[in-house]
Amino acid sequence: ITIFKKKKKFLRIVVSFSTFNKMISSNIATVFAPNLLRPKNEDITETVLDTNNVAAIMHSMIDDFEFLFKVFFFFFLSPLL
Repeated sequence: ITIFKKKKKFLRIVVSFSTFNKMISSNIATVFAPNLLRPKNEDITETVLDTNNVAAIMHSMIDDFEFLFKVFFFFFLSPLL
C-alpha cells in the first residue's frame, strides 16, 4: 500500500497538469492498469476482454484512494491493533 500511495501521489501530480499533457485520471488508468493489475495466469484473450474493467478499477483507485485506504484500514488493519 505504501508503494501505491507514492505512485498515487505521482499520478495525482500528472493529473494536475492535464490541461497541458491530456492525462486525466481515466487516461492514466488505461495506461497503468495492465501493468499494475495483472492476473497470475496471463491469457491474452482474457486480458483484452478485461481491459475496460481493470482500467475502471484503476481509475477508482486513483480518484478515490483516500477513501479506499480508510476503508481498507478500518476493516483489515484496525482489528490487528
